[in-house]
Amino acid sequence: LLATCYGPPFTVCLLSPGTMEQRSVMTSGAAGSPEGVPLGGSNPRYVEGGYLVYSDPEENSVLGVRFDPERLETLSEPVELFRGVRREGMHGALQMDVSQRGDMVYAPGLGAIRGRLVWAGLEGTRDTLYAFSPRLYGDSRLSPDGRRLVIRATSDVGEREVLFMDLERGETTPWVQDPSAPGNTAIGAWLPDSERALLRRVDGDTTVLFITDPRRGSGENEVWRGKGYLMPWQVTSDSIVLLSVLAEDRFYNARATLDDLSSLPPDVEQAFPPLLNLPGIEVFPSYSPNGRWLLFTSDHQGPFEAYVQRVDSDEPPRRLSRGEGGIARWTPTGDAIYF
Repeated sequence: LLATCYGPPFTVCLLSPGTMEQRSVMTSGAAGSPEGVPLGGSNPRYVEGGYLVYSDPEENSVLGVRFDPERLETLSEPVELFRGVRREGMHGALQMDVSQRGDMVYAPGLGAIRGRLVWAGLEGTRDTLYAFSPRLYGDSRLSPDGRRLVIRATSDVGEREVLFMDLERGETTPWVQDPSAPGNTAIGAWLPDSERALLRRVDGDTTVLFITDPRRGSGENEVWRGKGYLMPWQVTSDSIVLLSVLAEDRFYNARATLDDLSSLPPDVEQAFPPLLNLPGIEVFPSYSPNGRWLLFTSDHQGPFEAYVQRVDSDEPPRRLSRGEGGIARWTPTGDAIYF
């Protein structure tokens, strides 16, 4: 079986049916080595006549090389056949196949590894933000005034970074972490003024919450430090912070006041008690714009679903989705919900 052996580096290999024994396809004396080296690539296809077609994981291109199936060696230098083939993940399936006589079919595109940011409206309108380069984007938070975005991005080589984007000017400011501050910075929540953001930095079992000014691209005003995992999701207009907390075997939602964070104990369970005390997992909390409803995701009734609950009521949460619902978000006017 021709297969991809995941590294890094990613190499073309063969698996023996039944035993699944792994053997690398070798280049013939490449790179000055008389014994050859493993052939770097993924998504291999064999074509009758002694050819191997495969993809370059970093370039989204398709390569071809002469191949000896008996010795499991290449017999020539690889040649680029074409590029711009859609891929379904960072190193996932390439949308390409080859017939035994060499006919190829493929789907052109950037692939899931790189995507563009798009404004999408409830009416189905779409406006691509061409000012920002295609990237492998991750979690994002839009500022309350809709003018700025904080987003995680990953490069082709796996390096993650936090970016602040000015959507009106089309400008990007990378977040530069203080070299003396250990751990990895992740996105958090915007403050109501849309000028500052509450971010999270994790170092082992320690979490640090800090406020920063996106226009500077660096600098930390630490507001809480303690043991455990938590993620801020929303800071309301009256400075209420909604968070998801992981404490031992529980994952629940909690709330705190922004001004009180610095005085809370350095332990997540003591500092951030559960907001609802439901069984199972609770994540992605947010209050409606009028402050009357709490929106969140939970699996307390089985699959993960989107729920709402009145803030001033003891009634059980009301399920919104049917057949699993992910991260749920209010529209600015509070008259609709995305999930």
